[in-house]
This record gives sequence, C-alpha cells and structure tokens, in this order.
Amino acid sequence: HCELGFYSPDNIFCFECPFGTYKNFTGNQQCLHCPSYRTTTENGSIDISNCSF
Repeated sequence: HCELGFYSPDNIFCFECPFGTYKNFTGNQQCLHCPSYRTTTENGSIDISNCSF
C-alpha cells in the first residue's frame, strides 16, 4: 500500500500525488483534488491544509 501523499494507478508502483492534489490516508486510491482555485506548492502533499491560493 502507498503511504500518505502517494497513489498507485497500477497497484504495483507508488507515485507522489501531483500538484493540486493531496492524499491524507494510506492505500493505492487516487489523490484528492484541492478545492477550487487552490493548489499545492509541491508533489506528495498529505493534507488539505497544503492547498493554498
């Protein structure tokens, strides 16, 4: 399973969540999008608080 801030599209390899997304739970599921007009400053964000204007 992937750690916080990582997802697995193929259930084999884990990749950092891209800009504008975050993942605050473990597992292979997709990253969550930031709210409208917000984005992250780096890949692999782990909390919605990482989303900013």
